[in-house]
Amino acid sequence: MVRRQDTPGTPQCNAALDINTTSPPSTMTIPKDTSNSWTDFTPPVKISKSHPWISRHHPSDISNSNVSSGLISTADQEVYGNPDHAIAFRIGNGGAGWTGILENLCLSFIAQHGNDFRIAWVVNHSRHSLIALLADIAQVALTYEPDIEKMAEKEGWCKRVTAPVFWDHLMLVGPHSNPARVAAGATTMQVLQSIAEHQALFHTRGDGSATHEREQKLWPAAEVDVGTASWLLVRGSTPYEALKMAEQEQAYLLTDRGTFLTAKRDDIIPSLVVYAEGEEVLLNPCSSLVNLKVSESRQQGLAVTFAEWLGGQDAQEIIREYGEGWPNGMPLFTVRTQQEFEHEERLSGKTL
Repeated sequence: MVRRQDTPGTPQCNAALDINTTSPPSTMTIPKDTSNSWTDFTPPVKISKSHPWISRHHPSDISNSNVSSGLISTADQEVYGNPDHAIAFRIGNGGAGWTGILENLCLSFIAQHGNDFRIAWVVNHSRHSLIALLADIAQVALTYEPDIEKMAEKEGWCKRVTAPVFWDHLMLVGPHSNPARVAAGATTMQVLQSIAEHQALFHTRGDGSATHEREQKLWPAAEVDVGTASWLLVRGSTPYEALKMAEQEQAYLLTDRGTFLTAKRDDIIPSLVVYAEGEEVLLNPCSSLVNLKVSESRQQGLAVTFAEWLGGQDAQEIIREYGEGWPNGMPLFTVRTQQEFEHEERLSGKTL
C-alpha cells in the first residue's frame, strides 16, 4: 500500500450500440521496476499516468489510454471511521462517492469487522481508478467500464471480485423549458437527434470517464456528427459539478441517476428534468476489483474481504434502500441481481 499522511476530506434510429465495445488503448509497454528505487518515493497529489512509478508492480496498457487528463489523483477525498484509527485501505471511485453510498457501505463494513480501522475514498473516474489500483494508490476500485476491466484482468494484475456490485443508470437530462423540443416518451436516440436538430446546448464532460465514453458511442448510434457542433460544449468536472453547470447554463447532459437524485436532494438543479432513461444502452454496471500483484498484508486482506462483502446480503440491502429516506423517496441504484428499476420508480415526466 502507498504510504502517505492520513488526510480526512470533506426521426428514430435503429443503429446498434454495443455498450461493451471500447476502442483499445494503443500499446505501450513499460518495463517492470524490480529494484527498490521507489521505496522512499512519495507520490504527489496528482501524478502522471505515464510515470514509471505507476507501473512499478506490473506494466499495463491502460495507463496509455486516451483520456483528456493524464493526471491521477492520490489524495483522500473522504475518510470513513474513527479518526483515532489508521486507514486500512483506499477505494478508487468517481461518481458513487458523491452520493454518500460509499460512506454508508464503509461504515457498515467497519462495524462488522472489528471497528478498529478506517477506509478512505480517492476520487478518480473509472479508467483512472483502475490506474490508481495498478499503482496501489487504491486497494479496491469501483468502476463502470466492463471492457477495460476485462483488459486489466487479461493483463494478469487484477481481478474483478464482485461484478456487478450494483447497477447505476445513465439518463439524458435537460431544462424543463425543453429548447430541443424533445417529444414525450422519446428514446435516447430520438432525444439526441432533437438536440442536434434544434442545436440546443449540450454539455459533455470530455474527460474520458465512463459516462463520457458512453456518450461518445451514443452520438454515432443516433447518426449525429458532433465533430464541429457549436452547440456542444466541454464542461469537464465531477458528475455533481457537471449537473450544477448544466443547470446554470440550461444545457442538456448525460448523467447518472445516483448523482442526479443527489443534486435534486440538495436543491441545486431545480429546472433539470429527465428526458430518457431505462434503456439497455444506458445501463451502468459498477464492479469491484482488487490488485493481485501487491504484497499480502492485513490491509490487503481487508480490501479483498470488502470487495467480496459488497456482493453479500448486508451490502446489497444498503444499496437497495439507499435514497428511499430522502425527500423524493426514490432509490438511487438497483442491486446486482436487478438490472432495471420498476416502471413506477423511473423519473421521466416526474417533478422532483
